[in-house]
Amino acid sequence: MANVLIAGCGYVGTALAHSLLPEHRVWGIRRQVDRLPSGVEPLALDLSVPFALPQGVAFEWVFYTAAAAEFTPAAFQAAYVDGPRHLVQALLVAGQRPRQVFYTSSTGVYGQREGERVDDTTPAEPGDSTGRAVLQGEQTFLTSGLPSTAVRFSGIYGPGRASLVHDLAAGRAGVSDVPMIANLIHRDDCVGVLRFLLQHAQTGPVPTVVLACDPQPTDRNELMRWLAGRMGLDAANLPVRPLPPMVRGRKHCHSAWLQQAGYTFRYPSFREGYEALLQSEDWHHGR
Repeated sequence: MANVLIAGCGYVGTALAHSLLPEHRVWGIRRQVDRLPSGVEPLALDLSVPFALPQGVAFEWVFYTAAAAEFTPAAFQAAYVDGPRHLVQALLVAGQRPRQVFYTSSTGVYGQREGERVDDTTPAEPGDSTGRAVLQGEQTFLTSGLPSTAVRFSGIYGPGRASLVHDLAAGRAGVSDVPMIANLIHRDDCVGVLRFLLQHAQTGPVPTVVLACDPQPTDRNELMRWLAGRMGLDAANLPVRPLPPMVRGRKHCHSAWLQQAGYTFRYPSFREGYEALLQSEDWHHGR
């Protein structure tokens, strides 16, 4: 039973903690520890300010899964710049030498917007301040001297994150006026990928960068029309809605290393993932 630290134990981190218990002893950093899963050792800490880790515990595996609370420069600074810096400092001060640190990054570090293909080997050249903040977090871990991997997730959705479903039902969403590629990954596959990397690291080296999205990037309008059809809406006559700047883009993300290494996606496309959401209590109760 290894000691696992999950810093920023929120949407992905909480699900990861559930999956690791009781096989491992899991410690969770969160400001509101009453929201941690039962069985997780609580660490009521704020990642945006310097902190100290408990003494007498050697963390073998560390996951940094914090995310910005809102789409503002201050929130991205706290989650992706300050938090990684403070965690690395706390680990080094405590003399911790984990076998691997995993940082949940984002495909937002890629600045491509004209239909380019990107994968694990594509240089990260973010085109905006949010992407630069996420990339700075990667660099903090990768230059820390601690063995680290940046896992670049794309378009996370899942239980509790079905905004497209609710917005379609309310008439707030429709097809876009410009082409856009939807690069997605279900929350359960985020957990699956992190567990896969953990298992891989137990027997050998893992890459410093891993791109994680489902194997079937798709046209967003195709997604919206399919979803509308499954919901009993008029898929052929959805309203045209302009997309906010932060979700515009046409890059095709490919999880090349994961697929070559043998990871099997539970939800290999949006169809399987959203079908599960539509059939869940999550959707029927509107949570």
